[in-house]
Amino acid sequence: MRGPGESALEMRSRHVRARIRHLKRVLKGIDAERETQARQRRRLPSIAVVGYTNVGKSTLVNALTNAHVYVDDRLFATLDATSRALQLPDGRKAILNDTVGFIRHLPHGLIASFRSTLSEVREADVILHVADATHHDTANQMKVVEDTLSEIGATEAPRILAFNKIDLVGDSDSLDAIQEAYPQALLISAVKRAGLDELLSNFGEAIPERAEAGAAH
Repeated sequence: MRGPGESALEMRSRHVRARIRHLKRVLKGIDAERETQARQRRRLPSIAVVGYTNVGKSTLVNALTNAHVYVDDRLFATLDATSRALQLPDGRKAILNDTVGFIRHLPHGLIASFRSTLSEVREADVILHVADATHHDTANQMKVVEDTLSEIGATEAPRILAFNKIDLVGDSDSLDAIQEAYPQALLISAVKRAGLDELLSNFGEAIPERAEAGAAH
């Protein structure tokens, strides 16, 4: 005779096995998506958009590609890499990869979810670091991003720095201070589409010759 405790244990075991099967299917789908993106990378140069969470990366990707990447003002709104085709001013094409927003002390339990997006960053031909021009702690947020890039080995690709949300900055002195502290940085607004033409031109200049040659074949 089986008691009620044994029956409940069996039910939990079935639930666990079903959950494992589901997660395996999800991971298989992620692997398939990564392979698709890898094929795209072999044909076209890739640009990874990185930054602290909620700096407006997905809004920027939408503005640059006229796409509809999911946008939400909360942590981890984008959990994997979202790739979109990007037209450069000189007529060439590239792949623009939206990535997860970085945070301090990324929980180890979420690393698996971010593995594909971090791979896109590590293998990118150009990295666009987007910072928030309005945030009071922007410098420390940027350091978190730079430290994370170093940890995952994304140190070789050319880097472009852009301060987003300049439309929300109240005075020109603040923008002047940013430009003085970061003279190579671009000042943009994804919402107002300000500075995007200059950003696109910077992409074309930053893409290395090896990526251009690979795209031609």
